[in-house]
Amino acid sequence: MDVMKRRLLVIFLLIFLAVAGYSIEISSYDIFTGLIWIGNSETNSAPSPIVPSPGFAISIRFNDFIYLAPGLTFYGYQYGYPENVDRPVPVEIEHREIYVFGVNVTAELTFQFDFSEKLSGGFLVSPSLMFKIPTFPLVDNLDADIPGQMAGYFFGAVRFLLPEAGGFLRWNAFDNFGIVFRLKTGIPVFHLWDCEGTPFYDQMTINFTVGLSFPR
Repeated sequence: MDVMKRRLLVIFLLIFLAVAGYSIEISSYDIFTGLIWIGNSETNSAPSPIVPSPGFAISIRFNDFIYLAPGLTFYGYQYGYPENVDRPVPVEIEHREIYVFGVNVTAELTFQFDFSEKLSGGFLVSPSLMFKIPTFPLVDNLDADIPGQMAGYFFGAVRFLLPEAGGFLRWNAFDNFGIVFRLKTGIPVFHLWDCEGTPFYDQMTINFTVGLSFPR
């Protein structure tokens, strides 16, 4: 599995390098914020949380139809090990153990259609990587092994691989910036091999954002 992780990271890096070699035309700088829903099928824990998800991206233009937007999205939530649950899951405040910081590394390939002079939209796909990082303890006297156990779970079985697909709508409201609405879903493909037997929506994400796009 370590070999698979290395190959995935190499492929992801090659995408960035290929884009850098193919085109140097930056179309826009985007900042955004929104909400991300994180699927949680474990009944003995918190409902699927919905948390803020700010981020930024750089849009690189290939032609009038195809763009690539490398970017980062961030979120965070409290995780723990509820009774009779042997994996880290989102938990309610009374069961919290560690704050988990999420970093979603994306390389969105977008296909844009112009509906009018001011309005455009389309769809996007991305070989996204969702890194969940246990950070600071939320309880006193936390077992020293817990952070490592959580990290081992989040990075084991390539659970950081979360390819995304979705759509967007761009309104070029002003000369200096546009407004972008984006909705995308992160697909937990690792369930195909992690043998956990959880519903497929477990650890799935649905992310809605609104952002400002500043043309270069």
